[in-house]
Amino acid sequence: MNLKNFSAYKLNKNLVIESLGELNKALTATGYREMGPQEREIMGFVQPMEAYRPGAYAVVVGPKDLDWHTDPENYDAEMDEPEAAFQHKEYPLIHGGTDCLVLEFFTQTKVLVADDLKPRVDAQVREVEESQNRKVYKTERQEIRTTIELGILPYAQSRRKSTTIVFQPNGLLLIGATGAAAEKALSHLRTVLGTLPIVPIVHRVDLPPENVLTMVAKAQGEDIGDGVHFDTKGFVITDDYQVQQAGELPEIARCKNTDISQESIQEFIRDGKVVTHASLKWENRVMFKTDTKLIFRAVRLDHGVYDEVGDGDEMDLATAGYSETLIELAELSNMLDSFIALHGGLSIPAAEQDTQELILRGFWENLFEGGW
Repeated sequence: MNLKNFSAYKLNKNLVIESLGELNKALTATGYREMGPQEREIMGFVQPMEAYRPGAYAVVVGPKDLDWHTDPENYDAEMDEPEAAFQHKEYPLIHGGTDCLVLEFFTQTKVLVADDLKPRVDAQVREVEESQNRKVYKTERQEIRTTIELGILPYAQSRRKSTTIVFQPNGLLLIGATGAAAEKALSHLRTVLGTLPIVPIVHRVDLPPENVLTMVAKAQGEDIGDGVHFDTKGFVITDDYQVQQAGELPEIARCKNTDISQESIQEFIRDGKVVTHASLKWENRVMFKTDTKLIFRAVRLDHGVYDEVGDGDEMDLATAGYSETLIELAELSNMLDSFIALHGGLSIPAAEQDTQELILRGFWENLFEGGW
């Protein structure tokens, strides 16, 4: 599972998947295939835990996963359309349990090296200018470049990237990417599901993230003032952070290997500077970096947390990997609950909230109507 960097969203409608089996078929149709000689990029979904749940492109991970997955030994790798069998019952994405639904999105892109292309384009342009005694302008130069790229594409190396997608039972959606990569995964997931009503995790207007981080820093320096106690929910800022002044051209201090409780740093904060980026530790179990956009980067668990997996010699690799995934998802879920509470709860506009259930069905129709 790859959630080293992730973006978090909130479902604003109670989605219910009518059949995980149908969803699995739709995801299977978008599975990995060989790239064509003239294709620049392909994308789709792959099996997130092939060793433990072969044939399953949608994996329910949690204590009750066997209520959804049947015996994986029934999977036939020789089938034209391989699929894992699922129990025939509805799966609500928001529920009171602890099970998560895990998907894996992939992109594979041909890599064209600019330093290799430019000399070829320049040589072709010079040849045209000298032979025809005229200047080659921007549009024609781009056409020459495109022709050269098409000739190189069949021999170009490709780069593959996987993005983990996790539906948590509390309505949070985790995308193991940030920025454009996260938007691309969301777009293709929405194509399969037919709809994906989500909103980003946003802060309360009266409680900006930089103010929250600054309050955590003051609490560590025991300088809240006026006898106010600020509950940090188990979060502490480590020795990697950034403080800056407000304004268009702020003075910025980037600190590393420096305790934020030091008097010199606390003096900066008392002078009106705020913490805008910070590396945080939660309950000595989860470490990550965040900023005013509430993006999670460099996420990792403390090594001691994995002791709960048990002795690796007593279980096969697939089971050990599944156990680690269980622990990672549980720790991230608990950390995010505390993180949201630290920021005063989620802020979702009333107009975007909808408590009515929406049953998702007809994934095949969604898939082909979307022109995958």
